[in-house]
Amino acid sequence: SGEPLCLRAARRLQEAIGPGGRVFLITGFVFEPHGKGELDGLTGTALLIRALLQMDATLTPVVFCETAIAPAMSAVLHAAGVNVYSTPEEADPLPVAAAVVGIPSDEGQSRAIWEPLLSACPPRAMIAVEKPGQNAAGVYHQGTGIDVSRHCARVDGLFEACAAAGIPTFAVGDLGNEIGMAAIASTIRRYIPLGETCACGCGGGICVRTEAEHLVVAAT
Repeated sequence: SGEPLCLRAARRLQEAIGPGGRVFLITGFVFEPHGKGELDGLTGTALLIRALLQMDATLTPVVFCETAIAPAMSAVLHAAGVNVYSTPEEADPLPVAAAVVGIPSDEGQSRAIWEPLLSACPPRAMIAVEKPGQNAAGVYHQGTGIDVSRHCARVDGLFEACAAAGIPTFAVGDLGNEIGMAAIASTIRRYIPLGETCACGCGGGICVRTEAEHLVVAAT
């Protein structure tokens, strides 16, 4: 990138946002064996939203996550001082407000939720934070190489649709199984355990298929 990854992403994000408008964020990682949500993405997303709203209080962040962890995402946002609503339309006219939208694991049901929102009001930026993504075989994995597809909200298509529309895409990940990390796919397959060959038998490894324009490799 020619400069520090966080600085580069922050600069591009600042250039992308402006008065009003929306920013889409996708997060949430439900893993085995507990079927519970991981906190990494939720806390990171909430603090990023807090920072964005300090830059522009009229911005509307819209968070897409698993339906099962939408209440937790809302609680973390409340703790960060952000007012939370269930639809972007409710949050749009209000300052320091965000929407949390629950997304199911069914592809068709998921698309029926996010596609109208994308068409009605394209975001200024799309940001994925520690969000598991599909590999080339369409399978979602946790870091141990286990298939967790049954838990995952289907939002890969939303990320890819934003990229195709020319909307700046950002991603934060730490292992290679997160949306956007295919920007360094060759590195993941070479150096990350299970990056090339996973443990579930799909043959695709944990490396995702989606590439982010601006990638930040980070852990919490």
